[in-house]
Amino acid sequence: MSFANFRMKMIEKLLLACKKKPKKNAAPLNSIDFKRIVVISNKLLGDFLFCTPAIASLKEKYPGAEIMAVLSGKNRNIVGECDYIQHVVYMENNLSSVIKALPEIRKFKPELAVIFHSRTPYDIVAATFAGCRYIVKHYFNNDVKKLIPLCDISVIDETSPPVINHLSLVKALGCDTHDKKMFFPCPVECIKNDSQLNIGFQPGASKSNRFLPTSLTSPLVAELLKRFPDCQIHLFGAPHETALGDAFIAPLSEEQAARVVNHIGKTTLPQLAHQLKVLDLLITPDTGTLHVATALQVKTVSLFVQRRSNGCEPVQDLHLHRILYAADFNALALDRRYPTPLAFIPCEQVLEKVTELIDDSGNRALVTPSNTHHLA
Repeated sequence: MSFANFRMKMIEKLLLACKKKPKKNAAPLNSIDFKRIVVISNKLLGDFLFCTPAIASLKEKYPGAEIMAVLSGKNRNIVGECDYIQHVVYMENNLSSVIKALPEIRKFKPELAVIFHSRTPYDIVAATFAGCRYIVKHYFNNDVKKLIPLCDISVIDETSPPVINHLSLVKALGCDTHDKKMFFPCPVECIKNDSQLNIGFQPGASKSNRFLPTSLTSPLVAELLKRFPDCQIHLFGAPHETALGDAFIAPLSEEQAARVVNHIGKTTLPQLAHQLKVLDLLITPDTGTLHVATALQVKTVSLFVQRRSNGCEPVQDLHLHRILYAADFNALALDRRYPTPLAFIPCEQVLEKVTELIDDSGNRALVTPSNTHHLA
């Protein structure tokens, strides 16, 4: 037995000894009326948004329950005035962070822990020592499949999208899981300028091979500004992605650059949501920004490397979204050593999807393709 497996076995024995047991003659899990529920989803922004349909389902089944969300500090301030979440604690996936967060979670006195996307063993350690009598968990694709005996319910499905797996978890509690729509957990105001077309770009992503290459964005921006005289371009990204914004703007002419508003590194999460809500459309790789836009029902054209049954494409409001896959145009995109697979997606294809969605909005000034040059 490897040291890692031995370590997990020892942790499992300790937690089994410490975990509160169900009361004698307790009702079946799906018929208990829980009053205090802790949900754990302390990964990236999109990972948290993927579990929001399941959180809404929990609140519908347990309308009198208070829900505490355990989130990553990377998502600080994302939860504002929200009908579904009453308390927030920040915890990372390491022991020192668990120890720091535990007093506040214990004070809440949770009865049920619902673990959507976290990391074994830290999530189950937190739930056990917080005093949860019941623990249910979705084991994400890359999570180690250990400590399963601590879970009263577990979902292990490497073939379905995250939203579907999270809903499967709460379905086992008796929740209604028909609604797959994500929600953004704070109020988002929207003041649109109907005389202006606002198109957003998210150049960066969590991995460099998902970045939007300038070989694609530069001709695309030029064509968008030509076809739509009232168009303004907006850039989004995290503070560490400012160089990507500079690289995005650098190939543009002075006139084109003047029609670009660079928000990269300048918004909090609520401010990001506000800016996205103003957009008519967002062009993006697989990022948290895509998932915020999806939750806000903003139209998107998203660029992915390849099709996966367990991928993170939108599963709601499908009429608002168009998806392109690099591997559909060149199999080399599947080679992980290739640095810019999204460059295989032709600019014309992206433009076609953008135009399709914008035309659905009606009454936009459009210069027809016959009056524009062919894109190389």
